[in-house]
Amino acid sequence: MTIRTSALAALLAGSAVFATVAPSPAPARADDAPKVDAKPSEEKSAEAAKAIDDIKAKMAKPEEAESKAAITKLVTIWKDGTVSDAAKKPVPDLLEHFGREFDMPAVATAALDGLGELGPAAAGKPLREIVGKAVDAKNPPTEIVSSGLRAMKKVADPSKATTGFLLDLLKRKENDVVAKAADAVSGYKDAAGDVRKGLMEEVLKTGESVFAASRDGKNSAAVAKWNAIQGGVMAALKALSGQNLADPLAARKWYNDHKKDAKVWG
Repeated sequence: MTIRTSALAALLAGSAVFATVAPSPAPARADDAPKVDAKPSEEKSAEAAKAIDDIKAKMAKPEEAESKAAITKLVTIWKDGTVSDAAKKPVPDLLEHFGREFDMPAVATAALDGLGELGPAAAGKPLREIVGKAVDAKNPPTEIVSSGLRAMKKVADPSKATTGFLLDLLKRKENDVVAKAADAVSGYKDAAGDVRKGLMEEVLKTGESVFAASRDGKNSAAVAKWNAIQGGVMAALKALSGQNLADPLAARKWYNDHKKDAKVWG
């Protein structure tokens, strides 16, 4: 009886020690709190509608600082879950308007960055319109083209209108535009399999033709073009395939081996 009592006492003592030294739970962080979906508020929606009306009233004679502040406000309204969809509806069109202010590049690029925050359904068309206007300009505004294609990369709109637009840019003569368009395509790494496959087929055609012509070093134009577009093309091929491909030849071999693989494009 004494032995059993002693053993029980020792066991309880050991449990007390473990209870004493056991680490306490980590303090809760702010981002650990349960996420509560915001619901549209009539008051907030009315405030947003008034702010949008105020922005519209000042657009006839835009000033850079005021325009950039307006762009920030528009993006904030778009992201605010307490503002109704109806109140937010003008935001993409207004950002497109600011994005067409090519005489104020800082405003246009800020608007393009803002469109990049809206998501594909809202931003796809405005981005196509602005980038299309920019690349077709007599003196294409490089900074605006770059910002627009960065936004298109971020948005990765899977619509045929947008993917077709990007693929058309790959056929242009301007090496810088081709390179940036190809890099924009690298933003589609998480797109549906059929979208990725279609994009890879076209980027691969562009890349392998230029790469092949540049290999012997005798075609200086091809060498210059490949040097210019190589980064964007290979970024796209790697992203779309999920493979670390060395060059278009390796990409072609991998694609031919896997183009019917449902696990890759499923």
